[in-house]
Amino acid sequence: VNGCISACTCVLVQVMSLKNKKIAYAIIKHLQSQLDKNAVEEDDRESLEVSIQCLSAAYGVDLSDEAQKQQLGVEKTLEELFSDDSAPQETEKAEALKLEGNEHLKCSRFQEAVDCYTRAVSLLPDCSTYYCNRAAAYIKLNDFQRAMEDCQKAIELNPLYARAHGRLGYVFSTLKRYKESQVCFKKALELEPDNPNYKANLQSVETALVAESEAAKQKEEPQQQQQPQGGPNLGGLNIGNFLNNPTFMSMAGSMMQSPAFQNLATRMMSSGGSG
Repeated sequence: VNGCISACTCVLVQVMSLKNKKIAYAIIKHLQSQLDKNAVEEDDRESLEVSIQCLSAAYGVDLSDEAQKQQLGVEKTLEELFSDDSAPQETEKAEALKLEGNEHLKCSRFQEAVDCYTRAVSLLPDCSTYYCNRAAAYIKLNDFQRAMEDCQKAIELNPLYARAHGRLGYVFSTLKRYKESQVCFKKALELEPDNPNYKANLQSVETALVAESEAAKQKEEPQQQQQPQGGPNLGGLNIGNFLNNPTFMSMAGSMMQSPAFQNLATRMMSSGGSG
């Protein structure tokens, strides 16, 4: 029994040792390929060469040994082993979800469209189209805050995405943030100068800006003209101006001292009475 255990242990150690040597062989081969392709800076070459020497000595690996090449070599390189094979599949799934979301959007199933675009985003979070499409669905749901955030994310990922700028402009105009909307539509037109929708929307926003400016001016103007200092304004005749005029006051004083004016004043006062 003891002999069997000893034999099994020996075989296990050999298997583990072979596996480790294969791993070391693949790593050393990868590091050597980096040197051969000049993929590292000149200052780092020496460090990489030392690493190869240390690993080769530790695991007894020699890349120039044909027998080891047959025994330890693997079909794929480390780069191929660590490449993301799932990327094409995820892209296909995400695109399928986008198309499904587009169909829901056409049929006015807006929440279903949001759900599809959200799943597409989870698969490919760096695709600006999915955010912009989801913004369209949010707009239909009157969720303008989320629509704005998705448009901004799409622009962050792709600053030259005209549709995202235009859609963000629409969101801002709906929120009556006309200046920001104007900036967005101008950018969209800069990217697509012949787009009639962007031209019409920009004109509409600029008209709203003019109306907003006029309304602000009217609010600033007082409802009634303030009375000038020095006296009331009667029918456009400013009494204060006359009272502050020395010539007029001199003439008024002379008239009031005249006998004719005093007789007229006396008759007017004597003819008054209670009604």
